[in-house]
Amino acid sequence: MKPTRILNLIVTAAIAMLSALVLARILIGRGFPLPDFPRSMLITLPTIAVVVAILGIPMFRYRRALKDLAEKKTSARPKRPDSFYAVRVVVLAKAAAMAGALFFGWLLGVIMVQLSTPVSLWQRSANNLAGVAASLVLIVVSVLVERACRLPEDTDAPDSEAAPA
Repeated sequence: MKPTRILNLIVTAAIAMLSALVLARILIGRGFPLPDFPRSMLITLPTIAVVVAILGIPMFRYRRALKDLAEKKTSARPKRPDSFYAVRVVVLAKAAAMAGALFFGWLLGVIMVQLSTPVSLWQRSANNLAGVAASLVLIVVSVLVERACRLPEDTDAPDSEAAPA
């Protein structure tokens, strides 16, 4: 599995933003209200970010222990986290980052439509701005946890004498 590229997240957010712009314009043109970001999502997105961060703690500890070993602060090799657990955390982090990018783009598109309408609805815009911030937090936490789950670089040099001739 390849690490999530930032460009993929940007493209996902851009597609969601364009979709929101088009759909919101169509809805407004037909007399429907603008899609609103529910307040429950303002709690849900940061909660997901906290859960992903908590699940990533063993990976962060392992990384720090490897760094301490490399800097000779400790002599004991750290115990590796369970590889199946790490894979599950990586998959969750990737999914959370993509979902955060979708919400981020969608909300930016809705905000752009709200700001371009003659009647500005700051109460609804404030909800959407808070949603953008929550989505951004989810993206950042998820990408950091995913990066922490990557395999560390191999510091052991291959032994040329032990290689068969």
